[in-house]
Amino acid sequence: MRPAYAVPSSYVNRPTLGSRASSFAIALALVAALIWMLLRLGLLPDTMPSRPPGSLTTIDVQGDKPAHAAQKAVQAAPAHKTVQPTETKPTPKTPPPVVPPPPIPWNVIPMSHDDFVQSDISTKPNRAADKAAAGGQQADGSGAGDDSGTGGGAPGDRLYNAAWYPHPPTQQEMDFYLPKNGLRMPGWGEIACRTVANYRVEDCKELGDTPGSGFARSMVNAAWQFRVMPPRVNGKPMVGAWVRIHYDFYIKDQ
Repeated sequence: MRPAYAVPSSYVNRPTLGSRASSFAIALALVAALIWMLLRLGLLPDTMPSRPPGSLTTIDVQGDKPAHAAQKAVQAAPAHKTVQPTETKPTPKTPPPVVPPPPIPWNVIPMSHDDFVQSDISTKPNRAADKAAAGGQQADGSGAGDDSGTGGGAPGDRLYNAAWYPHPPTQQEMDFYLPKNGLRMPGWGEIACRTVANYRVEDCKELGDTPGSGFARSMVNAAWQFRVMPPRVNGKPMVGAWVRIHYDFYIKDQ
């Protein structure tokens, strides 16, 4: 009897679905085991965060709710800077320009009402008359005046010694007013005048001179060009007060 043997067949058995699932499970288990071994040996980095033993991890598979998502979006949005309004300072008002007072002319001496009242010689007491009545003596030109009216504008007016401004007249200027038939000799003359503005004098009267010289009369004639400082009382110029003007003549022999 001849032995039996298998005859090759052209029909190949196809794997079933179950066999495929088993093979995939076995392969997946082998891969997982291989990865676990590598992790235990330290050949692969541990990418999983360390957690304390026994901790649970929850996963929200439903996704964020709309309100929670909107809140996260608001928090993630960049914060807008609040622009504070700039305070506008008011523009300071420019004060009006100060207009200086008009300049006082050089030939005018400012005086207050009190100065004018004090310079009124008509209100001065007649001290020379009182002296004459009490003692019968005549006042001289060096005091407060005389009772004849030649020492000032009115009896009792005080005479102040005059100071030339800026300097006395020259001898050549005074020679023109000397009497032609008078004595040609050195001497002196003295007159009383009332001060006015611009350092001028008016209402001049003779007080005395070298006997026979006529110098006082010459000074009265030349007084229109005299310039003297008005007397000062408490630092204030007394324009209108009476002054005594003294002048020395030096006559050259011809």
